Amino acid sequence: MARQRKHIMLPTLLLEIRLKDFLVC
Repeated sequence: MARQRKHIMLPTLLLEIRLKDFLVC
């Protein structure tokens, strides 16, 4: 279960960073 959670969390984190980058630009 923990592994699945991590697999979902990683893409979400990347998306959040991308979104922040987009907002800054």
